[in-house]
Amino acid sequence: MRNRARGGQKTKHIALVFGVGALLFAAAAYGQGALGGLLWRVLEPVLAVRNSVTASEVAILQSELAAAKAARADRDLLLQENKDLKQRLGRTSTQARTLAGVLLRPPGIPYDTLVLDAGAAEGVGAGDLVLAGGAGVIGTVVEVYPTTARVILLSAPGETHDALVSLADAQVLPVRVEGQGSGSMRAQVPAGAGVVVGASVVLPGVFAGYTGTVTHVDAKEGESFETLYMQLPANPLQLRFVEIVKPYVSQ
Repeated sequence: MRNRARGGQKTKHIALVFGVGALLFAAAAYGQGALGGLLWRVLEPVLAVRNSVTASEVAILQSELAAAKAARADRDLLLQENKDLKQRLGRTSTQARTLAGVLLRPPGIPYDTLVLDAGAAEGVGAGDLVLAGGAGVIGTVVEVYPTTARVILLSAPGETHDALVSLADAQVLPVRVEGQGSGSMRAQVPAGAGVVVGASVVLPGVFAGYTGTVTHVDAKEGESFETLYMQLPANPLQLRFVEIVKPYVSQ
Protein backbone atom coordinates (compact mmCIF):
# COMPACT_ATOMS: atom_id res chain seq x y z
CA MET A 1 0.00 0.00 0.00
CA ARG A 2 2.82 2.40 0.88
CA ASN A 3 4.50 1.74 -2.46
CA ARG A 4 1.22 2.40 -4.20
CA ALA A 5 0.78 5.66 -2.33
CA ARG A 6 4.33 6.74 -3.12
CA GLY A 7 3.81 5.87 -6.78
CA GLY A 8 0.63 7.93 -6.83
CA GLN A 9 2.37 10.91 -5.26
CA LYS A 10 5.23 10.65 -7.76
CA THR A 11 2.77 10.60 -10.64
CA LYS A 12 1.03 13.67 -9.24
CA HIS A 13 4.36 15.50 -8.94
CA ILE A 14 5.28 14.71 -12.54
CA ALA A 15 1.86 15.82 -13.73
CA LEU A 16 2.20 19.04 -11.72
CA VAL A 17 5.60 19.80 -13.23
CA PHE A 18 4.32 19.23 -16.77
CA GLY A 19 1.22 21.27 -16.02
CA VAL A 20 3.26 24.24 -14.77
CA GLY A 21 5.55 23.95 -17.78
CA ALA A 22 2.59 23.92 -20.13
CA LEU A 23 1.13 27.01 -18.47
CA LEU A 24 4.43 28.85 -18.73
CA PHE A 25 4.85 28.09 -22.40
CA ALA A 26 1.22 28.92 -23.09
CA ALA A 27 1.65 32.25 -21.36
CA ALA A 28 4.84 32.89 -23.31
CA ALA A 29 3.26 31.89 -26.58
CA TYR A 30 0.35 34.25 -26.24
CA GLY A 31 2.35 36.95 -24.46
CA GLN A 32 -0.42 37.31 -21.83
CA GLY A 33 0.39 38.89 -18.51
CA ALA A 34 3.57 39.65 -16.63
CA LEU A 35 4.52 35.97 -16.47
CA GLY A 36 4.50 35.67 -20.24
CA GLY A 37 6.57 38.81 -20.62
CA LEU A 38 9.07 37.62 -18.01
CA LEU A 39 9.49 34.25 -19.70
CA TRP A 40 9.95 35.88 -23.10
CA ARG A 41 12.67 38.11 -21.64
CA VAL A 42 14.44 35.02 -20.31
CA LEU A 43 14.13 33.07 -23.58
CA GLU A 44 14.85 35.92 -25.98
CA PRO A 45 18.68 35.91 -25.59
CA VAL A 46 18.76 32.13 -26.01
CA LEU A 47 16.65 32.27 -29.17
CA ALA A 48 18.71 35.16 -30.51
CA VAL A 49 21.95 33.21 -30.01
CA ARG A 50 20.44 30.14 -31.70
CA ASN A 51 19.24 32.20 -34.64
CA SER A 52 22.58 33.95 -35.02
CA VAL A 53 24.44 30.62 -34.96
CA THR A 54 22.09 29.22 -37.61
CA ALA A 55 22.52 32.30 -39.79
CA SER A 56 26.29 32.07 -39.40
CA GLU A 57 26.30 28.40 -40.42
CA VAL A 58 24.16 29.15 -43.46
CA ALA A 59 26.50 31.97 -44.48
CA ILE A 60 29.53 29.67 -44.19
CA LEU A 61 27.85 26.94 -46.27
CA GLN A 62 26.80 29.48 -48.92
CA SER A 63 30.36 30.80 -49.07
CA GLU A 64 31.80 27.28 -49.45
CA LEU A 65 29.26 26.45 -52.16
CA ALA A 66 30.10 29.61 -54.08
CA ALA A 67 33.82 28.81 -53.84
CA ALA A 68 33.22 25.26 -55.07
CA LYS A 69 31.16 26.51 -58.03
CA ALA A 70 33.84 29.04 -58.91
CA ALA A 71 36.56 26.39 -58.75
CA ARG A 72 34.50 24.05 -60.93
CA ALA A 73 33.86 26.78 -63.49
CA ASP A 74 37.55 27.70 -63.52
CA ARG A 75 38.54 24.05 -64.00
CA ASP A 76 36.06 23.58 -66.84
CA LEU A 77 37.38 26.72 -68.55
CA LEU A 78 40.98 25.57 -68.23
CA LEU A 79 40.05 22.14 -69.59
CA GLN A 80 38.42 23.69 -72.66
CA GLU A 81 41.38 26.01 -73.20
CA ASN A 82 43.70 23.03 -72.91
CA LYS A 83 41.76 21.13 -75.59
CA ASP A 84 41.69 24.15 -77.91
CA LEU A 85 45.42 24.72 -77.53
CA LYS A 86 46.24 21.08 -78.32
CA GLN A 87 44.02 21.16 -81.38
CA ARG A 88 45.67 24.32 -82.72
CA LEU A 89 49.12 22.84 -82.22
CA GLY A 90 48.19 19.53 -83.81
CA ARG A 91 48.44 17.55 -80.56
CA THR A 92 45.00 15.98 -80.56
CA SER A 93 44.56 12.43 -79.33
CA THR A 94 42.45 9.39 -80.03
CA GLN A 95 41.20 7.13 -77.28
CA ALA A 96 39.25 3.92 -77.33
CA ARG A 97 36.91 3.91 -74.33
CA THR A 98 35.18 0.94 -72.77
CA LEU A 99 32.44 1.30 -70.18
CA ALA A 100 32.75 -1.28 -67.40
CA GLY A 101 30.73 -2.12 -64.33
CA VAL A 102 32.44 -2.60 -60.98
CA LEU A 103 31.97 -6.16 -59.74
CA LEU A 104 34.09 -5.90 -56.61
CA ARG A 105 35.35 -2.86 -54.70
CA PRO A 106 36.74 -2.13 -51.22
CA PRO A 107 36.07 -3.33 -48.59
CA GLY A 108 34.87 -6.46 -50.43
CA ILE A 109 38.34 -6.77 -51.97
CA PRO A 110 41.46 -5.40 -50.23
CA TYR A 111 44.26 -3.02 -51.12
CA ASP A 112 42.29 -0.48 -53.15
CA THR A 113 41.55 -2.96 -55.92
CA LEU A 114 38.61 -3.13 -58.32
CA VAL A 115 37.34 -6.04 -60.37
CA LEU A 116 35.54 -4.97 -63.56
CA ASP A 117 33.12 -6.83 -65.82
CA ALA A 118 35.12 -6.11 -68.98
CA GLY A 119 38.20 -8.01 -70.14
CA ALA A 120 40.10 -9.22 -73.16
CA ALA A 121 36.86 -9.86 -75.06
CA GLU A 122 36.13 -6.11 -74.86
CA GLY A 123 39.66 -5.13 -75.89
CA VAL A 124 40.90 -4.29 -72.39
CA GLY A 125 44.67 -4.61 -71.92
CA ALA A 126 47.16 -4.37 -69.08
CA GLY A 127 48.34 -0.80 -68.61
CA ASP A 128 45.04 0.76 -69.65
CA LEU A 129 43.94 3.72 -67.57
CA VAL A 130 40.74 3.65 -65.53
CA LEU A 131 38.66 6.81 -65.23
CA ALA A 132 35.78 7.80 -62.98
CA GLY A 133 33.27 10.38 -64.18
CA GLY A 134 34.82 10.48 -67.62
CA ALA A 135 37.83 12.60 -66.65
CA GLY A 136 39.45 11.62 -63.36
CA VAL A 137 42.17 8.97 -63.56
CA ILE A 138 41.85 6.63 -60.58
CA GLY A 139 43.89 3.55 -61.46
CA THR A 140 45.51 1.16 -63.92
CA VAL A 141 44.54 -2.25 -65.28
CA VAL A 142 47.08 -4.79 -64.00
CA GLU A 143 45.54 -8.16 -64.91
CA VAL A 144 43.19 -9.07 -67.76
CA TYR A 145 41.00 -12.16 -68.07
CA PRO A 146 38.57 -13.15 -70.84
CA THR A 147 35.61 -11.21 -69.43
CA THR A 148 36.98 -9.41 -66.36
CA ALA A 149 39.93 -7.24 -65.35
CA ARG A 150 41.66 -6.31 -62.12
CA VAL A 151 42.53 -2.68 -61.40
CA ILE A 152 44.94 -1.21 -58.87
CA LEU A 153 43.93 2.27 -57.73
CA LEU A 154 46.54 5.01 -57.58
CA SER A 155 45.72 5.29 -53.87
CA ALA A 156 46.60 1.66 -53.09
CA PRO A 157 49.07 1.33 -50.18
CA GLY A 158 52.61 1.18 -51.51
CA GLU A 159 51.69 2.52 -54.96
CA THR A 160 53.71 5.56 -56.03
CA HIS A 161 53.51 7.77 -59.10
CA ASP A 162 54.73 11.11 -60.36
CA ALA A 163 52.23 13.96 -60.47
CA LEU A 164 51.93 17.73 -60.68
CA VAL A 165 50.20 19.91 -58.09
CA SER A 166 48.71 23.19 -59.26
CA LEU A 167 49.95 26.44 -57.76
CA ALA A 168 48.97 30.07 -58.28
CA ASP A 169 49.52 31.80 -61.64
CA ALA A 170 49.17 28.53 -63.62
CA GLN A 171 52.37 27.17 -62.10
CA VAL A 172 52.79 23.54 -61.06
CA LEU A 173 54.95 21.65 -58.59
CA PRO A 174 56.21 18.11 -59.33
CA VAL A 175 55.58 15.64 -56.50
CA ARG A 176 55.97 11.96 -55.80
CA VAL A 177 52.58 10.70 -54.66
CA GLU A 178 52.24 7.70 -52.35
CA GLY A 179 49.02 5.72 -51.90
CA GLN A 180 47.56 5.51 -48.42
CA GLY A 181 44.48 3.37 -49.07
CA SER A 182 40.74 4.11 -49.21
CA GLY A 183 41.19 6.67 -51.99
CA SER A 184 43.75 8.70 -50.02
CA MET A 185 47.25 9.72 -51.10
CA ARG A 186 50.01 11.90 -49.76
CA ALA A 187 53.16 13.69 -50.89
CA GLN A 188 55.81 15.94 -49.43
CA VAL A 189 56.77 19.38 -50.73
CA PRO A 190 59.20 22.03 -49.49
CA ALA A 191 57.82 24.25 -46.77
CA GLY A 192 56.24 27.41 -48.13
CA ALA A 193 55.74 25.96 -51.61
CA GLY A 194 52.35 27.63 -51.81
CA VAL A 195 50.14 24.55 -52.15
CA VAL A 196 46.64 25.18 -50.80
CA VAL A 197 43.62 23.01 -50.03
CA GLY A 198 41.62 22.45 -53.21
CA ALA A 199 44.66 22.38 -55.50
CA SER A 200 44.38 19.96 -58.43
CA VAL A 201 46.69 16.98 -58.82
CA VAL A 202 47.32 15.82 -62.40
CA LEU A 203 49.47 13.24 -64.13
CA PRO A 204 52.38 14.73 -66.12
CA GLY A 205 52.44 14.96 -69.90
CA VAL A 206 50.63 16.80 -72.68
CA PHE A 207 47.64 14.52 -72.28
CA ALA A 208 47.71 14.55 -68.50
CA GLY A 209 44.71 13.38 -66.53
CA TYR A 210 43.19 14.88 -63.41
CA THR A 211 43.82 12.41 -60.59
CA GLY A 212 42.97 14.09 -57.29
CA THR A 213 42.52 17.10 -55.06
CA VAL A 214 44.54 18.34 -52.09
CA THR A 215 42.32 18.03 -49.02
CA HIS A 216 44.76 18.99 -46.26
CA VAL A 217 48.18 20.60 -45.93
CA ASP A 218 50.13 19.59 -42.81
CA ALA A 219 52.63 22.40 -42.26
CA LYS A 220 54.49 22.32 -38.95
CA GLU A 221 56.49 25.28 -37.75
CA GLY A 222 60.21 24.78 -38.11
CA GLU A 223 59.89 21.81 -40.49
CA SER A 224 61.59 21.85 -43.90
CA PHE A 225 58.77 19.97 -45.63
CA GLU A 226 54.98 20.01 -45.69
CA THR A 227 52.83 16.93 -46.15
CA LEU A 228 49.99 17.10 -48.65
CA TYR A 229 46.99 14.82 -48.25
CA MET A 230 44.97 14.13 -51.40
CA GLN A 231 41.83 12.27 -52.44
CA LEU A 232 40.97 10.52 -55.68
CA PRO A 233 38.29 12.26 -57.78
CA ALA A 234 35.81 9.51 -56.83
CA ASN A 235 35.10 7.47 -53.73
CA PRO A 236 36.14 3.83 -54.45
CA LEU A 237 33.47 2.54 -52.07
CA GLN A 238 30.69 4.10 -54.15
CA LEU A 239 31.85 3.32 -57.69
CA ARG A 240 29.37 1.50 -59.93
CA PHE A 241 30.78 2.24 -63.38
CA VAL A 242 34.15 3.32 -64.75
CA GLU A 243 35.69 3.93 -68.16
CA ILE A 244 38.74 2.09 -69.43
CA VAL A 245 40.91 3.98 -71.91
CA LYS A 246 43.97 3.09 -73.87
CA PRO A 247 47.08 5.17 -73.17
CA TYR A 248 46.95 8.43 -75.10
CA VAL A 249 48.19 8.20 -78.67
CA SER A 250 49.16 11.49 -80.31
CA GLN A 251 48.09 12.10 -83.92
